[in-house]
Amino acid sequence: MYCSTCGAKKSGKEKQCSVCGKVANVKSHEQQVKPIAVLKPVLIIWLVIVRYLVVQINMTFVGGALGGVIIFVHHLFYAAPVVSWQPFFYSALFFFCAVPTVAIFIHKRTYDLTRYVFFSEHLEYYEGFWNVERKIINYQNITEVELKESFIQRLYHLGSIHVLVPSMNGKQSGILIADVKLPEKAYHFLQNVIREGARKS
Repeated sequence: MYCSTCGAKKSGKEKQCSVCGKVANVKSHEQQVKPIAVLKPVLIIWLVIVRYLVVQINMTFVGGALGGVIIFVHHLFYAAPVVSWQPFFYSALFFFCAVPTVAIFIHKRTYDLTRYVFFSEHLEYYEGFWNVERKIINYQNITEVELKESFIQRLYHLGSIHVLVPSMNGKQSGILIADVKLPEKAYHFLQNVIREGARKS
């Protein structure tokens, strides 16, 4: 935590700043430092549907057969009249619609909660739906920046930027800034920010 008057670091329990002596509101580092830019990924819904098409087809047949058998046996056990093909058809229809719906929902929530925040000296990465992840990368630790634009991404003026940093085992690691708008501008902006941050460090 930091003093809102002089900016000195202080613990959350201290009501009075030990440096300036002022009793002031304590703000976090993120509240005091204004981001230079914030990037958010853009979801291409039809691409998610295509990506899960094989899973959708498999689940339609497997889920339809399994669900149909369960429903059919249930109706036989209770001696309820049922057309032989109905349980299989409705079970298959359920899985055919459920797979892309769930996939789109999960991807949309993940993209909505993902953001890349650029500060003057570091980059913060937030992602979270099932698993919450947060990373902070100092610009002076970045060894390489890669810009990738697939054919489909270019159709929507999107691209992905791979930020690489050295890891403990000597291999490259980092984050993937995926599916952002105007990737070339973001790429050059990131390079300039990295140079400026490295110059200050």
